[in-house]
Amino acid sequence: MDERLAVLRALCSDGPDGQTRTAIPRLAVMRWQQPDRAPAADHEATITLVLQGSRTLSVGDDVLRFGPASCLVTSMDRPAAGSVSPESDGRAYLALSLTLDPQIVEAVMCEAEPAKSRPQTPGTAPDAPVNLEMLDAWARLLRLRGCPADIPMLAPGYEREIIYRALLGPQGPLLCAIATPDRAYARIRRSIQQIRTRFAQPLAVAELAHAASLSPSAFHRQFKAVTTLSPVQFQKHLRLLRARSVLVASGAGVAAVGREVGYDNVSQFTREYARLFGLPPATDRNRIKRELGTHPTGVATFRDTQ
Repeated sequence: MDERLAVLRALCSDGPDGQTRTAIPRLAVMRWQQPDRAPAADHEATITLVLQGSRTLSVGDDVLRFGPASCLVTSMDRPAAGSVSPESDGRAYLALSLTLDPQIVEAVMCEAEPAKSRPQTPGTAPDAPVNLEMLDAWARLLRLRGCPADIPMLAPGYEREIIYRALLGPQGPLLCAIATPDRAYARIRRSIQQIRTRFAQPLAVAELAHAASLSPSAFHRQFKAVTTLSPVQFQKHLRLLRARSVLVASGAGVAAVGREVGYDNVSQFTREYARLFGLPPATDRNRIKRELGTHPTGVATFRDTQ
């Protein structure tokens, strides 16, 4: 295991800090020399392999930590606050990220007999260590950076192998959820998109339930099953993740940022912000800016939550 990790680290350790897209479709290399506490507001479904350092995600009440040789699957259904950390000896955080194409995931799932029998209810998966076969598949895909002419022919097969092996692991149900938009929770995912689009506006849960052809109680139950959060909690997380991004990227005052994301009461905004991120808005902004002062490329990781 250590030998294969060393190979993967050597293949991607010489790049710049930040997230670097490669010539291989949907594959990116992530490298952070300094700790980064930007919110992980993912626009796309991804599968990430941590090679060095660690990544932490807070999704609702769950706090998940992923160390070297572990995979995590993320999707836009779960707004998450998170951080990445280098090794204690100063070696940079290194990871590979593969953006998931739902059609490819569905094709692999349909052809893979063991994956067909998996439970189809998504949830928050624990730390998912990988096996040697998974590491070998990632290494074959990453080596194609040195053989551009081989990418069109070989990359699709390696990508499918990575997805197949992930489907067999503890995060398989999340992959199944990404691949099967026609299942029962598809209506919940449409509601999620509506909340994302109008996250700063008052939340009309009854209207969302009616649009999903569900009773309010059934809607609440199914929404929480998909996202691990209630609709109100989901909206709150979106608002606060967006607020943190605006606070760091602009010089706007705390009250103005609170109003921008839907809070009329600055005290409530400050209280809920501190509950999620551990510090009041102004203090958190100052701390992040001090850290980013020694690592300015980190600003780019504050992404819009819409």
